[in-house]
Amino acid sequence: MMILPRCLVFVFALLLASSPPTIATADAPLSVEFPKLRSEAGASPIKRPPASFPTFARERSKFGAASAVLIDVASGEIIESFNPAKSMPPASVAKVITTLYAIDRLGAEYQFVTNVEINGPVEGGIVQGDLILRGGGDPALDSDEMALLLDEVVAFGIKGITGAFIIDTSALPELREIHNDQPPQAAYNPGISALNTNFNRVHLEWVSDDDGTVFTLKGRAERYMPVSNRVSIEKVAGLSRPFEHSRSEFTEDWSINATMLGQGGARWLPVRDVAQYSADLFRTIARSKSVLLPAPRIVRTPVRGEEVARFERRELKLVCRGMLHFSTNVTAEVIGLSAGHRTASPSSLEASAALAVDWVRETYGVGRLTLFDHSGLNPNNAITAGSMARIVQKAAKDGKLDGLLRRYFVSGSSGRGEAVPGASVRAKTGSLNFVRGLSGVITGRNDRRLAFAIFSNDLEARSKADHSLETPPGAKRFANRARVFEQAVLRRWLLAYGR
Repeated sequence: MMILPRCLVFVFALLLASSPPTIATADAPLSVEFPKLRSEAGASPIKRPPASFPTFARERSKFGAASAVLIDVASGEIIESFNPAKSMPPASVAKVITTLYAIDRLGAEYQFVTNVEINGPVEGGIVQGDLILRGGGDPALDSDEMALLLDEVVAFGIKGITGAFIIDTSALPELREIHNDQPPQAAYNPGISALNTNFNRVHLEWVSDDDGTVFTLKGRAERYMPVSNRVSIEKVAGLSRPFEHSRSEFTEDWSINATMLGQGGARWLPVRDVAQYSADLFRTIARSKSVLLPAPRIVRTPVRGEEVARFERRELKLVCRGMLHFSTNVTAEVIGLSAGHRTASPSSLEASAALAVDWVRETYGVGRLTLFDHSGLNPNNAITAGSMARIVQKAAKDGKLDGLLRRYFVSGSSGRGEAVPGASVRAKTGSLNFVRGLSGVITGRNDRRLAFAIFSNDLEARSKADHSLETPPGAKRFANRARVFEQAVLRRWLLAYGR
């Protein structure tokens, strides 16, 4: 039998007497030990996180207000939190709520449909009556898909009509914009209709030379780019803003600051009179296919006829996935409004959003929530990180977010490589000027799933910002600091709980 030296016996006794590491609960000191290994990207040795998450978050969020919550998906236990009950604007993170609401109310397989109908016989290629273009709320219809509808019209033998060209927009209310607290030229803030086209944007191009500036405004898609007759633009010297917008009886009129033009350029502009714009593009494309239609007549009550053409959008779950990946506001507002119209007839965006709030409270049992739209564009929307994380936790546990959220990359501490190779974060980002949000699900290398929400804002700076500018001074610096904060928080959570 080997006899150990007395010094080693003393060391072994100390080791055996040591208490094992404890697991952190919400806001409790964290004592998870981290092996001092170098990351696969060659980052510095991994270190244990600070003892207190509130201290950690407070030290890294000195740019306004911040909140963050982490919840175990399986158990529902709150693991860490910082300002969990503080109401914050969610920005586009609200689209996660809209997705869950719309899929519940409409069904994951729901399809938006756009129809062309006639209410009279066709004689010699001429409809003896009206041609009806009925909008079903499709948020992604474009000029190319309008052309496909018209190919079916041509195949039916139609070349013209004796009656009216009717645009049926009864499926949804007409909105001129989502929210007025945005620059007039912001293409992400257009009107909404039952008949939407090209995400309700018009593509502006200009070329300048010694003879002046030539503008073109088109309903641009991949193949078809019809010129819009419903939108006009002129350059104005000394304009106080980059762009100004007004409406006349027949057109939407834009003014652009002459100093912005240079030799040429291009950008998207929002459309306010969406149904008129869409009808004009349809009529122009029809003319290119030798189908002659009179000026459109917009109606708000359903008009029925015999269907001659039909375009079906892919199922709603895929539409929602695209919306969450690319954060399209038109899609969010349309699916939210459509969900509301399944059970009621809200006449405004605010009334429709109130229906979504009622559904969230009933379904997920959270109370700290105020919504005025479905896209998150309204800065007066508010939710706590605790409520948002709880919604995501319950939805993730039930599999309702599977395959919908986009991958969000979290770098190692050096800014290179992944924080924890083999782990993943899938989330929805949200941003307005001086507002930032992120919420989603962490799946650890150990297969543990964690729901989270992280919100940041500087509402004082936002209240002082010039909203005629798309990026007012200081907004980019805030956004960068908020992203650094998100990365630090997610890196901590991945290292502590995702390995």
